[in-house]
Amino acid sequence: MASPVHRYLFNFSSSFTGGGLIILKSYLDLFEEKGGAYFILNDKLKNQFEGKYSKNKIFFVKIIKIKRLLNDQYYLKSILKEIGSLKLYFSYGIPVYSKIAEVNWLHISNLIPINPSLSHLNYFSMAQMYLLGHRLKTNFKNVDILSADSQDGLDQSIKFFGKVTCKTKVLKNGVDGHFISKKNNTKEPFAVTVGTQKYKDLTRLYHLFLKLKIKGEVKGLKIIGDPKSIPEKLKKDTSVHILGHLSHDQVIDELAKAQVYISTSRIENSSIASLEGLYLCGSSYLSTIGSHFELIKDTGLSYETVQFEGLGELYKLDQQVSESYIESISWQNINNEFYQHLQQNY
Repeated sequence: MASPVHRYLFNFSSSFTGGGLIILKSYLDLFEEKGGAYFILNDKLKNQFEGKYSKNKIFFVKIIKIKRLLNDQYYLKSILKEIGSLKLYFSYGIPVYSKIAEVNWLHISNLIPINPSLSHLNYFSMAQMYLLGHRLKTNFKNVDILSADSQDGLDQSIKFFGKVTCKTKVLKNGVDGHFISKKNNTKEPFAVTVGTQKYKDLTRLYHLFLKLKIKGEVKGLKIIGDPKSIPEKLKKDTSVHILGHLSHDQVIDELAKAQVYISTSRIENSSIASLEGLYLCGSSYLSTIGSHFELIKDTGLSYETVQFEGLGELYKLDQQVSESYIESISWQNINNEFYQHLQQNY
């Protein structure tokens, strides 16, 4: 295989599920079309991506927890020796321990390491997040560009790092427009939510569901995500349907059928699932965090702030995102803008 055209190295070694996987695949497709670049991927994705690209050069690394605790980038030395000099190093949520390329770009994909108190993780996971946040901050001197998925995420990152003199940029997520055709007006009397991590605050979400059920808005709740993270009380309620891990196409199908989409997250950088929910579901309830408000403003939707006893304020939206907005933020459009930015500046 010939060397990739672009001397860019993208490190996605910590991303193998969810939104990170969607973004990773979009970058792989983009650079395959543009002549190729270098990528570091988690070994868990080997079956999915090995041999699929002829122009991109992919290094699969096995992330060993003990080694990672000591050094997040223990695998880099051998990879850099093989590649040689680089124009750009793009690190997706991983500390930049040294000046690896001419331009070193840190993208903050997960806000929990910079604000772990909002995550409600267990002690061990919380300690890991504090350690990652410490490493991000300690090595920030090596960063030439800082970015995040949203302006709110970027603002929180700048506040965390303190005096930021490097360039900053918002890298918004795109969407795979294939789900535009999935929209339908026949809805089932269900609420749906995507994700079961602690910061999703499923206990608050469940109490909101019960209030909506009493009001007659819905009859059941569907939860998509890891069943192990779901509180036992929800598992015992027969009106709660736990769907577990689903493919992205299956998630879209469930959103398209649901009357109500709910997200009570305490913290989000940017949520692809919430955008999809706002387009596909009949109505939506979102927690009043900065990234949700930014999403509402970007889409131009009308909303009201509602209050439920014991649950605080939530954004309620009865409108759906327009098809033209979804088309405007397709991955093709978003990634072409990103590629043009790279070509013009680096």
